[in-house]
Amino acid sequence: MGTLFYFNADATRYCIAGEAVARVVWLPALSSLDGVPAWFVGVLNLQGQRIVVIDFSVWMGHAQRPYSVKQKLLIIKSETSRAAVLIDEVEGLKAWSGALLSIEKNSDSPHLLGQVRDGDDMVMLVSVAALIDSSQHWALQDVRAASLVHADVVGDVALLQSRMHQLAKELSPLRLDILLSFAIVSTGARRYAVDLAQVMEFSLLKQFTFLPGCQAAVLGCMNLRGEIISILDLGILLGLEPSPHDAELLVLQHAGLKFSFAIEAIERLVVAAESNIIDMPDQDDQRPLSHALLRDNGEITPILNLDAVFALCTSQPAVFAHL
Repeated sequence: MGTLFYFNADATRYCIAGEAVARVVWLPALSSLDGVPAWFVGVLNLQGQRIVVIDFSVWMGHAQRPYSVKQKLLIIKSETSRAAVLIDEVEGLKAWSGALLSIEKNSDSPHLLGQVRDGDDMVMLVSVAALIDSSQHWALQDVRAASLVHADVVGDVALLQSRMHQLAKELSPLRLDILLSFAIVSTGARRYAVDLAQVMEFSLLKQFTFLPGCQAAVLGCMNLRGEIISILDLGILLGLEPSPHDAELLVLQHAGLKFSFAIEAIERLVVAAESNIIDMPDQDDQRPLSHALLRDNGEITPILNLDAVFALCTSQPAVFAHL
């Protein structure tokens, strides 16, 4: 297992095998089904395919909580099936080469394979097979279409229904050799798509060393498992407010360099056809950090141009600060 996907539910960190992750989407309105267990949230229509949605927190034995439009669905896959898992926050993919540590099996942890070490934390590794298996025993032809909406506010209901309609849209069959994967990240009011081929891992901004005399957008550097990595603040590069102290990090490799961006949030992962990439004219100066646009489910997101990022960073004035 070379990559793990980390997420949060009920203020607890978990991870699953990275190759099992198909997509991450915002929680939409869902269809309902009678006679199901408490962890069965509803049924998702994903481009014409009906997928069972599992409340991960309840599935793990915790009490049911109110749902929120800020929650996400983690779409997982096996060779023959799919399921959707309701989670609170996404941390993202990280390379993993350590040993799987055993845990004591009991009634509270029947779906856990063990635990892995991530820095100073121990994180539970969840069985994808158990999640998929839990979703496979229901007659989905009996669902009541779009009758279940998990929100109390009218505005939230409209948002959930809008998400539902976007996810339900049928897509034309795609050739697998022209599919591209992206991470959608945000800072302030800006959102960008980053090619996952350039993403080494996702992390969190913790301890780092300040570097006086660098450009304003250079926060400093950090030790990432023995390797010194520069940290650039994407918010400052965009002319926005600096990233928060609890920023997320996007560790990238480009043109032989390894570095990281501090951003506010990693929103989701998407897979798109090459035909959904819209090239932008060179003279378009409205989005200086983008060379193309990603069209995904009705949304248009600029794709981050790392060459332009480097050029913008080196053009900024140096700053000196007191240590």
